[in-house]
Amino acid sequence: CNGSTRKMLDLFVFWTELDKLHKYVHIRKSILTSIKYLVTTETGRKALTKCGGIQILYASAKLNGDIDLDKTCSSFSNLRISQELFTDTCPNSKAIDNLALTCSQIIRKSMPKSCLPIPSLHGPVYYEDA
Repeated sequence: CNGSTRKMLDLFVFWTELDKLHKYVHIRKSILTSIKYLVTTETGRKALTKCGGIQILYASAKLNGDIDLDKTCSSFSNLRISQELFTDTCPNSKAIDNLALTCSQIIRKSMPKSCLPIPSLHGPVYYEDA
């Protein structure tokens, strides 16, 4: 995990923990945009995966942003997340939706590509010509 990726994730976790009232969403969005540009390269995607960034972004998008990280640990292995679902306490704000959307876009770009687990491209329903 390179230094810049870890610093970006540290910043994102810091501002997510600090911004409980969602007043500084624009700062979190800027950090996510930087991470989004980082994962446009294969090296960036590997670095994000190696640093545990996918788990952090997934937790941030899925849950109410309560990410608790043991600051004494140098890795993200001690990540603890509150179990309060974001959908249960979802604020009525487009900015928060935008954060979740950007997190999901980064995750989608970072995950390995795989084929759908279907036997064929043809559907099970056939229509007769009338």
